[in-house]
Amino acid sequence: MRKFLLTVAWLRMLPSLRQIFSSLGALMDIGYAFVVLTGVGRMDLIVKVFSQGKKMAETDVKQQIKDYVQTMHEQGILDHNFENVQNLQCQENPHFVLEIIDMFCRDAEICIAEMAKYVDEPVVDYAKVTGFIHQLKGSSSSVGGCRIVVACRELRKATENKMKEGCLEACNKIKREYFVVRDNLNAIAKMERSIHTDDAMAGIF
Repeated sequence: MRKFLLTVAWLRMLPSLRQIFSSLGALMDIGYAFVVLTGVGRMDLIVKVFSQGKKMAETDVKQQIKDYVQTMHEQGILDHNFENVQNLQCQENPHFVLEIIDMFCRDAEICIAEMAKYVDEPVVDYAKVTGFIHQLKGSSSSVGGCRIVVACRELRKATENKMKEGCLEACNKIKREYFVVRDNLNAIAKMERSIHTDDAMAGIF
């Protein structure tokens, strides 16, 4: 009789539990429900409650990402090309956005370091600097880093005029713009990872 009453009580509470499990921050509530429902032998309810909580949490995080990207658009930090990257992510490749962000940051830092090295030389090798400009400009454009692209154009103009001081200034601007884009992309990546972490937990069931 006691187990029956506990089961009835938890069934009545399920609508409330669905509201509670609206974010990843509700994991302790899920854990508590797991313990109680296990005690009354209702594994079917455990799976149902956890799945509902996961779907709501994932929807919440995806909306956060959407809002964050929109803010980046409004601030002119990212353009529509980042949305093109997001649209290429699918069930067959759920980590696509994360992989692109990691690849961009790795390649961009190499390009920036090489450009800075050549610009700092007593005699600047403008041809080599130009090569890295094209590489960085292309990768930045592909992820929507429009302000980096603008800074690359300024550096390109300075190399064409063989103005070392102009190159130094443009390089510094590229670094600043890159750090802004990197930090914001990392924030998006963190939210993306939280979705995949939640998926991994769901796989336990």
